[in-house]
Amino acid sequence: MNAINSLKGEAYEYLSTQIKNNNIQPNTRINETLIATHLNMSRTPVRQAIYQLEKEGEIEHRLYQGFYVREKKIDIHTYINLLDVLTLLIKDAVSTTRYKDEDFQALDEKIEEAVYATDHTAYLRNQMNFFLKLLEIKGNQFAYTAGNSLCTKLENLSNMEVKEAIMEAKQKTIIYMEKIRSHLRLKERSLALQTLEDMHNYYILQSLKRIK
Repeated sequence: MNAINSLKGEAYEYLSTQIKNNNIQPNTRINETLIATHLNMSRTPVRQAIYQLEKEGEIEHRLYQGFYVREKKIDIHTYINLLDVLTLLIKDAVSTTRYKDEDFQALDEKIEEAVYATDHTAYLRNQMNFFLKLLEIKGNQFAYTAGNSLCTKLENLSNMEVKEAIMEAKQKTIIYMEKIRSHLRLKERSLALQTLEDMHNYYILQSLKRIK
């Protein structure tokens, strides 16, 4: 039994280190046989190490597919970086797009959905839908695809600290969204861009407060 535990520990340390150093990338399938061969041991301790890493959230089991390295959660630092990129995309859209009445109706709907969202997931998705709508109206498929990818990461991979920060800023963010919509309706493009910048800075400041 001690020998098995020792081998499990060796397999665990190997896998854990490989994952943390990104030598095994997220969404990569864990091949028990290859790892056991590499470590010159049976598959049993390797499987035990995989189960342990699954409990710790480093690995996930996918039905009928096997074990995969879990994609890492987004922390506050990564969140700030994603916000920077997303804000640049939205600013570009706002600075060059001509808006129609139906566009403002669509933006109003997104704001209303965000107002009535009560949990992290629903609110984050509805908030992101507002900004994705700005990118969609722009008509630049590349910008929309990039923005949608960023929003999906924020929605699905944000850790609890990031989600709490977003929810705490909900009321302030909705005010910013309403101001952006109003400025665009009045063709006050420069004021809409300034509001976007103000909102971005507000989010950064709120996020930095959580970094110790």
